Amino acid sequence: MTAPLRNTVAFLRTHHVLPEISQKISRGLLRTYHWHENVDFHESRQSRIAVLAHIYYPSLAHEIAAAIAKCGPRTTVIVTYVDTKALPEIEAAFLIHQVSNIEYLLVENLGRDMWPFIQALKSQSLNDVDAILKIHTKRSLHLERGKGDAWRTSLINGLVPSESAIAHLAAEFAQNPRLAWACPAEWVAGNESWGRNKQTVKQLLNDLNLKRPRTLVFPAGSMFWMGRELRRGLLNLELSHLDFSDVPALDGSFEHGLERFIGSWSLATQMIMFRTEHLPITRRRTMYPENIRRDQLDSQES
Repeated sequence: MTAPLRNTVAFLRTHHVLPEISQKISRGLLRTYHWHENVDFHESRQSRIAVLAHIYYPSLAHEIAAAIAKCGPRTTVIVTYVDTKALPEIEAAFLIHQVSNIEYLLVENLGRDMWPFIQALKSQSLNDVDAILKIHTKRSLHLERGKGDAWRTSLINGLVPSESAIAHLAAEFAQNPRLAWACPAEWVAGNESWGRNKQTVKQLLNDLNLKRPRTLVFPAGSMFWMGRELRRGLLNLELSHLDFSDVPALDGSFEHGLERFIGSWSLATQMIMFRTEHLPITRRRTMYPENIRRDQLDSQES
């Protein structure tokens, strides 16, 4: 990690945006995943990839398109946007970066990037996809000048290191249906990030007949790779636009709770979670057990 990014992470932790994840969680509930670059791993080329990109700021469309281009030419892309006037600028950016196979979806400006995300997840084009990348034009303008942009850049760089590395991760999702999500290690948050969101998470889990785990681990910044089962879990909530707000998200808002639900659902259903490391190493994919052992989970509360 470069010095500017280290400074950004330190700033976010100091301001309680990205608290330190507890040692208990980091040792027991997450798996560390090292990006792979070896090109002889042909199995990885068979995996199917999709990207869900919410572009609220069209001026950042080039950055998003450049990241998506690393996912390969066969990638299914769904772009959500909120302003019809912005579409030509967005389309031009994707054309420059030679990204095709795009479905553009106009959505209501609700719930920051989360309601657009839920809308995109409903697309039938995702039914046969192995791995889905969720990214958006995150700026977090409430933070100190430039920190939100650095957060976005760090997340995107950590999620799309290269086409070969992405293909390897997609193969992990294809081979292991118990893999819920993957996020850069420095952006995985824990118990200290509950805030005022426990009740929302509890209610969402109750809707699926699940109990809320006492521990929390989730991808901070709302950008991550995900598998089929997490998509199914989110769609089973049957959320509507009435669940989301058109006002700036504050701690305790529904969308903040939904972000944390992603981690709590993963724990409650004993799914595997990856925190990815920047340093690529050359070795073949490691096979992982289908379930996290029950003794690795904290007791659950009603």
